[in-house]
Amino acid sequence: MFRYKLDTKGVFLFTVATLSLLFLVCSPMTEAQNQKENGARFVAPNIGGNEKDNDAEKAESSVRDQSEESDETTQTEIDLIEQPQDASQETPDSNVADNQVDREPYDVYKENGRYFVDWEKPDVALVFTGMTNGYIEPCGCAGMDRMKGGLSRRNTFLKDLREERGWEVVTIDAGQITIGFGVQEELKFDMAMNAFNLMHYDAIGIGKGELRFPAYFLLTFTAPTSASAQSLYTSANIGVYGYHPTYTRPYKIIERGGKRFGVTSVVCGDETTERRDENLLYESPEKKLSELIPTLKKESCDAWVLIVHGTEQETLKLSKQFPIFNYVVTSDTPSEPPAELRSIGANQSLIEVGEKGKYAVVLGLYNDGNVRYQRVALDSRYESSPEITLLMKDYQSIIKNLITSKGFRGGLGVNPARSPQAELLGKFVGSQKCRSCHEEAYRVWAKSRHASAWKSLKETANPPRDFDPECISCHVVGWDGLQHFPYVDGFSSEKKTPELLNVGCESCHGPGELHMAAELGNNESLQEKIREGMRLGTNVKKVCYLCHDGDNSPSFDFDVYYPMIEHSEELDDEDEE
Repeated sequence: MFRYKLDTKGVFLFTVATLSLLFLVCSPMTEAQNQKENGARFVAPNIGGNEKDNDAEKAESSVRDQSEESDETTQTEIDLIEQPQDASQETPDSNVADNQVDREPYDVYKENGRYFVDWEKPDVALVFTGMTNGYIEPCGCAGMDRMKGGLSRRNTFLKDLREERGWEVVTIDAGQITIGFGVQEELKFDMAMNAFNLMHYDAIGIGKGELRFPAYFLLTFTAPTSASAQSLYTSANIGVYGYHPTYTRPYKIIERGGKRFGVTSVVCGDETTERRDENLLYESPEKKLSELIPTLKKESCDAWVLIVHGTEQETLKLSKQFPIFNYVVTSDTPSEPPAELRSIGANQSLIEVGEKGKYAVVLGLYNDGNVRYQRVALDSRYESSPEITLLMKDYQSIIKNLITSKGFRGGLGVNPARSPQAELLGKFVGSQKCRSCHEEAYRVWAKSRHASAWKSLKETANPPRDFDPECISCHVVGWDGLQHFPYVDGFSSEKKTPELLNVGCESCHGPGELHMAAELGNNESLQEKIREGMRLGTNVKKVCYLCHDGDNSPSFDFDVYYPMIEHSEELDDEDEE
């Protein structure tokens, strides 16, 4: 885990503090190139040695042996299917993507409107974000112009409020920055927390996502880093190694623009609420808030904020039970915040921040009691922040270091599994193996962006993400696109398995090994059985949306884009996808 502190020159420095990752660290990594003089950076681990992931290789070998036991066709026979390449034929590197839809330039003002129109400068602006759910940056593989969210744009937005508009800003995040667990999630969470500190956040609520980390890891973020510093996190009913305020602050006080604001948060549930270990303590929100209210009243705040990780019903119940809270933030939020502020009682409003960090909600508070509301889409009008981009580069560098030295399993704990189609279809062999028998389908594929999907990770994405499992999974053959893990005979590296780069035939149709073997034989029943297993049929739309979802391909329209890569063939008077 990498924390930072700010020295007198404004340079951010980081130190290693997470015991769970010490076993991975052999020596400090060379400082990232091209760093700006006053930028924020990780001091990332450089994992020594070039040992391979032997366990993963053994697992792959074992599965291959099992698959080959019933295969009567020799590899030499299979290789005969692949003919020498004719220079006149299309390849994935020639005329790529000439069958794509031309899109009009994306107009953020037309799509999302203009912000703060006719606003007078507020005395204080409350900025609410949250429920990032691990989406720290848009993937960028489909182009950044149509994507929303990301910590980099969020930093630019906050700078605009503070520096360009000159507003007094209070920043509050609902929490649930990530929702997973494991080495990569800890690295991602740490990177995000460095970004939150760089953005000068005032308070963050502990959410259910944070409870998936070990207590010793979370403690590093909930406990003050020094006698003069305060943790950003607060929770009234979640304790980390106890409820001592040194370990978990029950509430936070923020003074800004001549006003005092108080913030606390709760997680709804019961004693069975999912937590990583027994040192993350839980008591009911009602009990802990009842105990806390007398203390809160003594703070004489101008406004109180309650963050509730629970259903809307639970949120509204708590707001009625504790009317001291003027602004109640709920985790039970629609994907997009409402256009208007929602009143839920006398002097009480409900704040819904949207999902995946794509939006911010701004309240403009005025001394005359007036309150203005603005939903802000963090779209491409906000340029990427160099400081956050640098953090992202270091995060990706750490992932690359771990994978190149220890493999996906040893470095990140990403374990390969056997493909669910392996028993019927065998192993992945690469799109070139399909070419001689499916010439027209191959030609269509070679001209599509699928054939150059890997390049978008290395050349389009900034920084490159060609070692990030969350990105690799939808850009290669032989990975689970939803859960981000490899199959034992799927893509392993650009050097070891170049034939499995890009979104190939087998990404949608499944492994091709036993299909090739069967076509060399004369068992028509087996041939048809395997062909049927590779046809997409009515599942074609579902398969596309596994990767082309609203987060990674916000403009994807199946009815528009599928005809660009449609390649049905007539075999034995039947259409085969």
